[in-house]
Amino acid sequence: MTGAGAAGDGDRPGDDSGGNVFHGPAGVQRGSGNLQVNFHEHRAGVLSACAVALVCVATVVVVWVGGGPDGGPDTRGGTAGVTPGNTDPATAPGTTPPRSDGADPPALTGRLVNVGSGLCLRVPHTADDAVPVQDTCTAAADRTWTLTPRSASTHTLRNAHSGRCLAVTGRQNLSPARQLGCAGGPEGRHWELLWGTGDRAGRFMLRVIGAARCLVVQGPAADRPAAQVSCGEEYDDQWWRLSAPQARSGRIPGVERPG
Repeated sequence: MTGAGAAGDGDRPGDDSGGNVFHGPAGVQRGSGNLQVNFHEHRAGVLSACAVALVCVATVVVVWVGGGPDGGPDTRGGTAGVTPGNTDPATAPGTTPPRSDGADPPALTGRLVNVGSGLCLRVPHTADDAVPVQDTCTAAADRTWTLTPRSASTHTLRNAHSGRCLAVTGRQNLSPARQLGCAGGPEGRHWELLWGTGDRAGRFMLRVIGAARCLVVQGPAADRPAAQVSCGEEYDDQWWRLSAPQARSGRIPGVERPG
């Protein structure tokens, strides 16, 4: 065998003669066909490579098992839980009244008070197409409304004096509200109650089915007509509360008990 420090002509690559040929840290010992590693010379490099490999394997296992970097389900790319925009979560309206007992919402009867003006919605007479206006709050029948559930989130608003229901027939902003017979489909006659929370608790916006606009009375003066506009929760004149002269025992969502 040739000495370790000298390589003869028979030790060149491609030479099939006996002897050891090493290429860097590993080489093939021609005589036996075994892989040899110059471990002592390259020990630090081998150990570093092994450590890096172990870290990579551990990271893959954690992500695969946990589903995300924090060990919880990976929701990236799924449906976002927060709606973008300037919605204030303390006042964002929802269609579910604030009940905790799980019961179906009852029919609500009382006066519809506009939060912006403090005046009540009334109908001047009993004929079809009469436009409701705001006026001082009294216990008169023309200012009394019954909100009757028609689905999980919609109601009709029936005036006690005329027996007719609040409706909107147009789709544009400032289309006037009017009273019509309560029979018929939901479009224009059924309303969603968008309940407030936080500072708006017990208040609601009324959004009509069809045009998807909200009931408003603009201005503080009496006899101002009701109409529909694009819904904006920041405007007081689109918020309403129900003041019931005869509230039943127990708390009814959105109904104020008389003082």
